[in-house]
Amino acid sequence: MKTVTVRELRNQTSEILNGAENVLVTSHSHPTALIVPLKDPKNVPLEMRRQLYLTLSAQLAEQLQAKGITEDEAQRGFEDFRSVVADANVLLSASLGHAARKVFEKARVFHVITTDVAAGEVREYLPVLAAKAGLDRAPIIRVFDALPIEIVPEIGYRTRLKDAASLIGKRDPNDTTVLASP
Repeated sequence: MKTVTVRELRNQTSEILNGAENVLVTSHSHPTALIVPLKDPKNVPLEMRRQLYLTLSAQLAEQLQAKGITEDEAQRGFEDFRSVVADANVLLSASLGHAARKVFEKARVFHVITTDVAAGEVREYLPVLAAKAGLDRAPIIRVFDALPIEIVPEIGYRTRLKDAASLIGKRDPNDTTVLASP
């Protein structure tokens, strides 16, 4: 672990923040902060990621509100995007009525696509998740079937699979087809 003073931090901020080493910041020889590089957010403990998400989203909401921008107005800024690709987790969440359903409520703005592989994962896991939650699986499967999504068959992404596999690496190989989709 590297140790720097507050003054050194000011002078070397960019270098320190782009480094791979933890940095202890001191002021008058007393520890005041610890900087931990976030090269891979998956290495940050879940509770800390949750706290970061809540803090950042609250700050964003405050900034929008301070500027008098409504949620609908903010989302209109995304109208330039023609489509969004949804992986199995998003589809599962939307099918179970969780937060991801908002993407599909805005489907008039987005053309939502997924791959045959991701759709297959959803069909495999929805009954399992429904059973764990003590819910009847039939209505949940009907919700999934009613989602306004285009399911792209392998022929639609096959030529991009190799590039997608090298890009995704070990992060989530199950989402290679999603990354390769058009």
